Amino acid sequence: MALVGDVMEDNIEPLKRNKMFDELSHLKSKLGTFVVLGNHEFYGQDVEEYIDRMKEANFSLLRDDIVYLGDSISIIGRKDAEDPTNRKLAKQMIKDVSRERFGIVLDHQPLDLEELSTNDHIDLVFSGHTHRGQVSPLHYVTNKKFPLDYGIKTHNGTSMIVSSGFGTWGPPIRLGSRSEIRFVDVRFQRASS
Repeated sequence: MALVGDVMEDNIEPLKRNKMFDELSHLKSKLGTFVVLGNHEFYGQDVEEYIDRMKEANFSLLRDDIVYLGDSISIIGRKDAEDPTNRKLAKQMIKDVSRERFGIVLDHQPLDLEELSTNDHIDLVFSGHTHRGQVSPLHYVTNKKFPLDYGIKTHNGTSMIVSSGFGTWGPPIRLGSRSEIRFVDVRFQRASS
């Protein structure tokens, strides 16, 4: 299971007051629970406390890190494009990923699809950030800014999935964009010899 950023708007107090870290700690997955930071986690002064709380809730925080699950899956968690520390280039991240593994990238902002799909290291990219514009007609803006602002797109065998997300930013409204949590069922098939 993965959260691809902007869990916190800019202030940790609402999450603490509503016991959200306790709720998040109940989420379980056979292969682990992972989180990357989004741009909104950096807007306030609480990012370090947020990181500590997510770790206490049993999430593995990935900031330009690779996690190997067994001998068949690699999960690459990227720093957000607005992270104040240096973000590695996509090609630097994927050079250490074996072509023999199923490569999954968690990247808050749906960027670098072209770069991530230039070889067969990466199979699946999960992103959010755009809210699909949140208020129509802003989806025209997000559609121009990102290679994919919502939905699923496959390029050179790499699939990118961009969620409109669950929450909002700024005004707590959505027009022409629905809140969502994406469930993706990935099934592996043994190659026949």
